[in-house]
Amino acid sequence: MICCLASAACPLRDMAAPLGACSGKEVLHAVYDAGIDLGHYGEVDQLAPAGAMAEFTAYVRRQSEEEAEAAFAPLRRAARGQGVEVRLHVVYGPAAVRDLLHRWQQEGPVRIFGGEDMSLA
Repeated sequence: MICCLASAACPLRDMAAPLGACSGKEVLHAVYDAGIDLGHYGEVDQLAPAGAMAEFTAYVRRQSEEEAEAAFAPLRRAARGQGVEVRLHVVYGPAAVRDLLHRWQQEGPVRIFGGEDMSLA
């Protein structure tokens, strides 16, 4: 499995390396750390009506998805040109990134690109 890491503070700088590692049949997994999950506030606000809570949570999730799409847009364009599928994964915080990578590593070898400045320790 090939994985690329990015966040708002740590954009993916090198697209050539992960694309070069793809054999053309592999799926490239793009993991975006959106930081703090603000949707939590929409889930626990006891004064807000249920509809408003759901709308806020959906808004936060959409915003995180849009940030991730923008962060990986150049990689997706380049991958499309090579016939490589890119699957986007949005997670919240370093612990979520570590958990996802750990789960994938249990399934088989994972090559990780990017995330050099991300604090995953």
